[in-house]
Amino acid sequence: MTTTDSPQTRPNAAQLIHADTQILRQDVATILELARNTVLPMRGESVSVLDAMLGLLQTIVTRTEQVDQSLEALHQKLDQPGIANVLQRMINSD
Repeated sequence: MTTTDSPQTRPNAAQLIHADTQILRQDVATILELARNTVLPMRGESVSVLDAMLGLLQTIVTRTEQVDQSLEALHQKLDQPGIANVLQRMINSD
C-alpha cells in the first residue's frame, strides 16, 4: 500500500508563494544590511568603507605616477653627457 499526500497535508500554491516571499524578504534584508555596512558611512564615519578604499587606491595610483615621473627625470639627468661619462668611467673602473 502506497501513501500519498492528502490535500490537507500538502502545501497549496499560496503557502508556497508566501514561504518563497519570506525567504526573498530575508535575502533582500541581508543584501541591504551589507550595502549599508560597505557603501554608506556608518554612524560616526564621514565616508563609507568603499569610498575610503577608492580614496586609498587613488592615492596609490597618484603616488605611483609621481614615482614614474621622478624616475623619468632621474634617467634624463643620468643621460646628460657629463654625468653619463662619469658613470661610464665608474663602471669601467670596476
